[in-house]
Amino acid sequence: ILVLHLTTLAVAAQEQMNSVGILKNDSAKKSFAEISFTYQSQALEAGRTFNVSQFSIIPSIVYTHKSGIFFSATGHWLSENKPNYMLTVLSVGYSKMAGNHFTFSGSYARNIFIPDSLGLIKNSFTAGINYNRNWFNGSVNYSYLSGTETGHLVTVSADGYWEKECTKIIDAVSINPAITLLSGTATVPFTSFGKN
Repeated sequence: ILVLHLTTLAVAAQEQMNSVGILKNDSAKKSFAEISFTYQSQALEAGRTFNVSQFSIIPSIVYTHKSGIFFSATGHWLSENKPNYMLTVLSVGYSKMAGNHFTFSGSYARNIFIPDSLGLIKNSFTAGINYNRNWFNGSVNYSYLSGTETGHLVTVSADGYWEKECTKIIDAVSINPAITLLSGTATVPFTSFGKN
């Protein structure tokens, strides 16, 4: 499986960011925008392939204000899904540093499905805590999901980050291994694939 993630930070001071892109402390006085593009060569839906080999493209833009308020928009495109572009997620939230290593956050997200009939769960309210130290980052989040149906989701994740500076052409190469565990209750929306 190939996962390609390209990120551009605009209007951000690098010295105010840690290795995984979290503001180092409350003294950071700059707002910033992040534009990212993720390509996955073998995309899963609800943790399964459904015997369909497909790739996904996930563009995203995030704006974080120096106060801790953030806004984001993320799109989801699957090569074999009909229609291919199936979901837009709009979210707003707030994060606050507590000491040098902990960040607390809360957010609301609105899921806009295409077609709308896929969207059994259109809203999510999330609260979480993140721990970051040097190359390690870990987080625990709880989400309450609502819409036509309701659900609960707990996400636990851990990742590492190592970076090697390179030449003038490529600033650096980084390695970011991660593991995420999900547990919850929610109905998986029906997905329509094209005929082979």
